[in-house]
Amino acid sequence: CHNPHDPKPPNVPEECRACHEEIARTKAVSTHVMLKCTTCHNVPEAHKTSPRSVKATIPAGREFCGGCHSDDSIVRDAPKIDLKTHNEKYVCWQCHYPHMPELD
Repeated sequence: CHNPHDPKPPNVPEECRACHEEIARTKAVSTHVMLKCTTCHNVPEAHKTSPRSVKATIPAGREFCGGCHSDDSIVRDAPKIDLKTHNEKYVCWQCHYPHMPELD
């Protein structure tokens, strides 16, 4: 597909799955399956042609996940936590991987 040391794809991918197939497969069975990747990730246009030099970003703080998962969120059917007391020293993805289904 491309030079592995300078990965510029021959065609600009239309969606994230074109390059991130493994993540797309795990996300397909997660509770976040219906969310677009860009709901949580900021993806600069240049990332599509220069993925190693221009990175997509992840949310910087717990408040982002709290938008859906905090006790006072209006989003229905999302597991809720108290952001003030639930592992307040960590950002969510240090313990939870949002692309994977949660284990009961």
